[in-house]
Amino acid sequence: MDIGSKAITGLRWLSGAKFAGQLFAWVITLVVIRLLTQADYGLMAMAMLFVNFLMLLNELGLGAVLIQREQLDE
Repeated sequence: MDIGSKAITGLRWLSGAKFAGQLFAWVITLVVIRLLTQADYGLMAMAMLFVNFLMLLNELGLGAVLIQREQLDE
């Protein structure tokens, strides 16, 4: 298996995992909407905006580092 097919397989797994995570997040959001008042949900939404921005910064460049070399040196 060459590096191109490995990258495509990795991309499929990554996109599937991201889709499943997003679906799970939507389900949890809908449950939370039903449980909280409007003011509490607004506060939670503002806090999640900050958390999601930090998560975005956390993922910057990780994929490029993981697929850098086929053979590793010591």
